[in-house]
Amino acid sequence: MKSRDDAVRVVGEIALEAPKTRVIAGLFDQLGAGARTLFVIPEHDLMLEKSTRNLAGVKTILAQNLNPTDVLTADTIIFTRSALTQVEEWLS
Repeated sequence: MKSRDDAVRVVGEIALEAPKTRVIAGLFDQLGAGARTLFVIPEHDLMLEKSTRNLAGVKTILAQNLNPTDVLTADTIIFTRSALTQVEEWLS
């Protein structure tokens, strides 16, 4: 189970004024993200999506599109706090 393997991380909201791949890569490194990282965000955010699309092994997905296949193939799942809240509400 991913939560027992410490593969799930939750971060605060991330607000970027411009695409900053280096900033997001540094954040993922600090969090100890694995080779295949699933980054779950609450809504479309062009700056975050542009910042992650050039990172090898990172897939960015909206909370409403979260699916078992992506969860099972990821080494690490990183949620923003509001994305996790959306998933919790969806599952309850």
